[in-house]
Amino acid sequence: MNRLIKALWFTTLVSASAFLLFVYAGFREDQLIFVNNELEGLDRETFFFLALTIITVSNFTFYILSWRLRKQDNRMAEFIKGWLMGLASALNFFLIVVLSFLQIFNGGENFNYQSIGYLIFVSLGAVIICAMTLPIFLVKEKISS
Repeated sequence: MNRLIKALWFTTLVSASAFLLFVYAGFREDQLIFVNNELEGLDRETFFFLALTIITVSNFTFYILSWRLRKQDNRMAEFIKGWLMGLASALNFFLIVVLSFLQIFNGGENFNYQSIGYLIFVSLGAVIICAMTLPIFLVKEKISS
């Protein structure tokens, strides 16, 4: 099961990186983002390197934490390794959705933003549900032992 989750993580990592390059190629010089309920401008290189840093640091952190558990061979360590990779996959999917929203928002086209709102909430919900599974598993293990 962990191999499948690791393959999913790698696929979402490559997809997020490729989608970031695709979005970067289509951006104008200045990007609009919301900061404290106000529209702010951000040049495309700064946005690209900021997004690349977020993707790299988050995935590197999850991978290193999973890698540190490689020598432990018990059920809980295996679950935590799978959980870390699953959380990284969900986070990568959320970042892909956010990047697509920013691409649509900065594209200047007439678009019904209500349509992508559901996808943003679903991807954020996947991150939250994945984050909640570890505490539930740990409580269940504590009760059963």
